Amino acid sequence: MNKQPINSEESPLLALEKRIDGHDNLLLGIIGLLRSIECGAVAVDPSLVRLQIRETYDALVSRVEKMNDFWRAHANDAIVYQLPIIRGDGGDAPEVPAQIEPNVIVGEQAVRMAAQSLGQFQRDPEQHPGTVWRLPGVVFLNEPIGEIIDSINQVKDALHLLIKLFPEGSRATITRPMMPGVSMLQVYRHIHFSDRVPHRLSFTWAGHTTLTKTMRPDQAIAFLNERKSIVPADYDCEKWESIIEFQKKQINQPPMNAEIKLRRYLAPHPRLMLFYDGNTAYDKMYHANLPIFVYAPNGTKSFKVSHLTQYERAKRRGPRKGYRHVDLIEKLNMYWVYTNETSAE
Repeated sequence: MNKQPINSEESPLLALEKRIDGHDNLLLGIIGLLRSIECGAVAVDPSLVRLQIRETYDALVSRVEKMNDFWRAHANDAIVYQLPIIRGDGGDAPEVPAQIEPNVIVGEQAVRMAAQSLGQFQRDPEQHPGTVWRLPGVVFLNEPIGEIIDSINQVKDALHLLIKLFPEGSRATITRPMMPGVSMLQVYRHIHFSDRVPHRLSFTWAGHTTLTKTMRPDQAIAFLNERKSIVPADYDCEKWESIIEFQKKQINQPPMNAEIKLRRYLAPHPRLMLFYDGNTAYDKMYHANLPIFVYAPNGTKSFKVSHLTQYERAKRRGPRKGYRHVDLIEKLNMYWVYTNETSAE
């Protein structure tokens, strides 16, 4: 199992420790366990870690339910936008529709849907596993809610750190039996809030976004082993397995001046920009796959809301060009990046 570095200002564990409430026994216990493992004070017991993961997940579900009870009593209005799920079985990249038409819902129905979305950790049966279930929107509250949401996000981060104790290629096999049907992407994502009244809200789309990760050879091989059982629709099992095995050999004999990158394409996703004090440039911007809470005692009467409009792929600019690269496995968006241009000639 992995040990998380804690001796740096950039350490996720240290960052979490700085944020938590000193009276939250669940989080204090998790931090104590993680620090003891890091320092070698206790041996890593995978069974104990599994139990802690399950306890933390159950606590998260319970706390989200209590948070929903609180904010629903203080909500004065809400707007949400229903979006279609991105379908697929994980064998291929997500098939993003050429057009996405949001269905606008307001009022009490929007409040109910917002509450349901915050605890929507289960993946839809037809949903591509590399995507998340989405309900962008905004909930307007008569009372600030920042401290409560902070505590929820801290539990999410603590759960993520516990799962990261397991080697990267084995995490899915650990979480699937413990939490069947649960999308960890949906569990980990933070809830956002503004405890300051804006003068304007504006929803927009972000398209062609990618996340790129550098991988060590052992991480790349673990990833390939995990993906071996997810066969793309246009391959048979034997051919796909032969491709995986061939590329594992390639990884063990890397080209000079090259490193392995894994690129993950993000489906077009909504963003929310908040404007304060009459500014013409936005002051804050959030990914808005979940409803965002805004302190607004007067509801929408005191500011303007620019709604989420239709996404049209044809009208979006193309993705930015990155480093020169050579595909390892195009289907998995894994490739070599050459740090010296002449090496790829």
